[in-house]
Amino acid sequence: MEYKHTYDDQTGVCTVSVFGEHRRPDDSIELQQFARSFREENGCGRFLFDMTEAHITGVNMDMYKIAIEPGNQGFDRDDFKVALLHSGDISEQKFMETVLVNRGYDFRIFNNIRKAYDWLTRIPSST
Repeated sequence: MEYKHTYDDQTGVCTVSVFGEHRRPDDSIELQQFARSFREENGCGRFLFDMTEAHITGVNMDMYKIAIEPGNQGFDRDDFKVALLHSGDISEQKFMETVLVNRGYDFRIFNNIRKAYDWLTRIPSST
Protein backbone atom coordinates (compact mmCIF):
# COMPACT_ATOMS: atom_id res chain seq x y z
CA MET A 1 0.00 0.00 0.00
CA GLU A 2 1.09 3.51 -0.76
CA TYR A 3 -0.64 6.73 0.20
CA LYS A 4 -0.21 10.46 -0.02
CA HIS A 5 -2.04 13.18 1.81
CA THR A 6 -3.02 16.78 1.25
CA TYR A 7 -4.46 19.21 3.74
CA ASP A 8 -6.90 21.97 2.78
CA ASP A 9 -6.72 24.62 5.48
CA GLN A 10 -9.81 26.35 4.05
CA THR A 11 -12.07 23.34 4.67
CA GLY A 12 -10.03 21.68 7.40
CA VAL A 13 -10.05 18.38 5.52
CA CYS A 14 -7.05 16.09 5.18
CA THR A 15 -7.42 13.90 2.10
CA VAL A 16 -5.51 10.63 2.11
CA SER A 17 -5.30 8.98 -1.33
CA VAL A 18 -4.51 5.27 -1.16
CA PHE A 19 -2.94 3.32 -4.04
CA GLY A 20 -1.90 -0.26 -4.75
CA GLU A 21 -2.77 -3.32 -2.75
CA HIS A 22 -4.48 -2.47 0.53
CA ARG A 23 -4.41 -5.47 2.87
CA ARG A 24 -7.03 -5.43 5.58
CA PRO A 25 -6.77 -5.12 8.51
CA ASP A 26 -3.05 -4.21 8.74
CA ASP A 27 -2.97 -1.41 6.16
CA SER A 28 -6.18 0.09 7.53
CA ILE A 29 -4.68 0.18 11.01
CA GLU A 30 -1.61 1.91 9.57
CA LEU A 31 -3.89 4.59 8.06
CA GLN A 32 -5.67 5.01 11.40
CA GLN A 33 -2.31 5.57 13.08
CA PHE A 34 -1.42 8.16 10.42
CA ALA A 35 -4.69 9.99 11.10
CA ARG A 36 -4.06 10.03 14.82
CA SER A 37 -0.51 11.38 14.36
CA PHE A 38 -1.65 13.99 11.85
CA ARG A 39 -4.39 15.08 14.26
CA GLU A 40 -1.90 15.44 17.11
CA GLU A 41 0.57 17.43 14.98
CA ASN A 42 -1.83 19.63 13.01
CA GLY A 43 -5.11 19.75 14.88
CA CYS A 44 -7.02 18.35 11.90
CA GLY A 45 -9.82 15.94 12.74
CA ARG A 46 -11.61 15.73 9.37
CA PHE A 47 -10.33 13.02 7.06
CA LEU A 48 -11.30 11.77 3.64
CA PHE A 49 -9.71 8.43 2.83
CA ASP A 50 -9.92 8.01 -0.93
CA MET A 51 -9.77 4.28 -1.62
CA THR A 52 -10.90 4.49 -5.26
CA GLU A 53 -7.41 3.62 -6.59
CA ALA A 54 -6.70 0.88 -4.06
CA HIS A 55 -7.11 -2.84 -4.58
CA ILE A 56 -8.54 -3.99 -1.25
CA THR A 57 -7.95 -7.53 -0.03
CA GLY A 58 -9.44 -9.12 3.05
CA VAL A 59 -12.68 -10.60 4.31
CA ASN A 60 -15.72 -9.12 6.05
CA MET A 61 -14.38 -10.07 9.49
CA ASP A 62 -11.39 -7.81 8.76
CA MET A 63 -13.82 -4.89 8.50
CA TYR A 64 -14.96 -5.63 12.04
CA LYS A 65 -11.34 -5.71 13.25
CA ILE A 66 -10.75 -2.34 11.57
CA ALA A 67 -13.87 -0.86 13.14
CA ILE A 68 -12.97 -1.84 16.70
CA GLU A 69 -9.32 -0.75 16.43
CA PRO A 70 -9.88 3.00 17.05
CA GLY A 71 -11.27 2.15 20.48
CA ASN A 72 -8.31 -0.13 21.17
CA GLN A 73 -5.94 2.73 20.29
CA GLY A 74 -7.81 5.27 22.43
CA PHE A 75 -9.11 7.47 19.61
CA ASP A 76 -11.23 10.28 21.00
CA ARG A 77 -14.65 9.96 19.39
CA ASP A 78 -15.20 13.72 19.52
CA ASP A 79 -11.99 14.65 17.68
CA PHE A 80 -12.50 12.82 14.39
CA LYS A 81 -14.91 12.97 11.50
CA VAL A 82 -14.01 10.45 8.80
CA ALA A 83 -15.34 9.74 5.32
CA LEU A 84 -14.23 6.72 3.32
CA LEU A 85 -14.56 7.00 -0.45
CA HIS A 86 -14.96 3.80 -2.46
CA SER A 87 -15.79 3.28 -6.11
CA GLY A 88 -18.78 1.22 -7.18
CA ASP A 89 -21.03 -0.73 -4.84
CA ILE A 90 -20.48 0.17 -1.18
CA SER A 91 -23.06 -2.18 0.36
CA GLU A 92 -20.41 -4.49 1.87
CA GLN A 93 -18.46 -1.50 3.23
CA LYS A 94 -21.56 -0.28 5.08
CA PHE A 95 -20.98 -3.03 7.68
CA MET A 96 -17.85 -1.22 8.87
CA GLU A 97 -19.75 2.08 8.94
CA THR A 98 -22.47 0.53 11.10
CA VAL A 99 -19.97 -0.87 13.61
CA LEU A 100 -18.11 2.46 13.91
CA VAL A 101 -21.26 4.57 14.19
CA ASN A 102 -22.64 2.20 16.83
CA ARG A 103 -19.40 2.72 18.75
CA GLY A 104 -19.96 6.50 18.68
CA TYR A 105 -17.65 7.55 15.83
CA ASP A 106 -18.56 10.17 13.23
CA PHE A 107 -17.88 7.97 10.20
CA ARG A 108 -19.52 7.49 6.80
CA ILE A 109 -18.79 5.59 3.59
CA PHE A 110 -19.45 7.18 0.20
CA ASN A 111 -19.02 6.43 -3.48
CA ASN A 112 -19.42 10.09 -4.47
CA ILE A 113 -16.63 12.54 -3.61
CA ARG A 114 -18.88 15.61 -3.60
CA LYS A 115 -21.24 14.01 -1.07
CA ALA A 116 -18.27 12.98 1.06
CA TYR A 117 -16.87 16.54 1.14
CA ASP A 118 -20.31 18.03 1.79
CA TRP A 119 -20.77 15.72 4.76
CA LEU A 120 -17.26 16.34 6.12
CA THR A 121 -17.54 20.12 5.93
CA ARG A 122 -21.13 20.42 7.16
CA ILE A 123 -21.38 22.40 10.35
CA PRO A 124 -23.88 20.89 12.82
CA SER A 125 -26.89 23.06 13.59
CA SER A 126 -27.06 24.61 17.03
CA THR A 127 -30.65 23.57 17.62
